[in-house]
Amino acid sequence: MIQRVDHQLGFVIQGCPPAKAIGCAVAAARITGGRRTPNAILEQWPRREASLEATIAKEEQWAAASVKYLRTLIEN
Repeated sequence: MIQRVDHQLGFVIQGCPPAKAIGCAVAAARITGGRRTPNAILEQWPRREASLEATIAKEEQWAAASVKYLRTLIEN
């Protein structure tokens, strides 16, 4: 995800769950329009939290939500 910073002099590039990614559903619809069932590789880059445990918990939450969302797009 790319976001403009508050002072408008740059951008922040960070990871986000697929459900929040613009174009994810459109891309999946185009891919699944063929005769093959696609695979999805989930790569996450969450921001570091206050502790390692909190960062791991966030990544686990993102992974569960992402798999659930991606299955709605690519499974028949």
